Parts: sequence; C-alpha cells; structure tokens
Amino acid sequence: MPAPIVLNEPPLLDLESVAALLGISIDTVEAMVARDQIPIVRVGSRLRRVRRRDLDGFLGPYQPPVASTTSQPLTRAQVDALVAEQARIAEERRRASWEVEAERRMAETPSLTEGREAPSPRDAIRLRAGLPTEDAERQQRERARAREDARAREKANASRGA
Repeated sequence: MPAPIVLNEPPLLDLESVAALLGISIDTVEAMVARDQIPIVRVGSRLRRVRRRDLDGFLGPYQPPVASTTSQPLTRAQVDALVAEQARIAEERRRASWEVEAERRMAETPSLTEGREAPSPRDAIRLRAGLPTEDAERQQRERARAREDARAREKANASRGA
C-alpha cells in the first residue's frame, strides 16, 4: 500500500528533491529515469518532474530514513549548503594529505639550506612540496631563452650562408 500523500508536500518533485528524498545522487536518479525505473512528467520542453505518488509507488513498503523531522524535501539553499560543506571537508582532507606528504619529503630530504642562505617562506613551501624554487625556475627560463637565441642565431647564419 503506497504511503499517504502529506498535504503540504508538492505533487511534483524535481530530480534534486527526489535524490534528496531517496538519499542518492542526482546522477543516479537521472540514470533511473533514463532506464524508466522512475516515471517522469515533462513540464514544458526541458523540465522533468516526478509525481509524488509515482515515487511512493516506486518505493513500495520501503521508506528511506528521514533526515529531518519534517516531511519537506530539502530546499535548494539547504542542498547548496550541504554540497558546500562536503566540498569544504574534501578540501581539508586534500590539504591535510598534502601537508603530510610535504612533511614526509622534508624528513627524507637532507637540510635544504646546508651551506646556503635560508630560503624565503614562499620557496620553503615550494621545496616542501617538491617543487623548484622561484630562483631555479628563473634559471630554467634563462637557459631556455638562451637556447632559443642560439637556435635563432644558427638559423640566421644558415640562411645567410645559403
């Protein structure tokens, strides 16, 4: 027996609301719609909606765990806030793993300043990450420029001699 429709719930749900209600990603909902597992109603030429009663029928006796005490689907702002929080957590984890890797490299590397002046804070960060310092990059650019100049001179000499 399908679950009763609560009066304050909209009869048509967008795919994001369906994903939030089912506790799955929007991509999964779109795949289920493409496989005709969840029937949709087209509103205009682009909008796709799911009837609440079709969703209740799809769920059958299963009811997903309710994240809140209300029966309202998440608002766009709530979904955006959750996505932003997940992105922030992922970025913190990425940074933490980068810092651990940088510390490991520093421990494995002999002193970076032996017999030299201490690097600038910017260069110290680059060295910890295993990247060349700004001075080393400048030297690489100068060598590349010198090679290009030498090639240009050789080309000019070859064209004069021909």
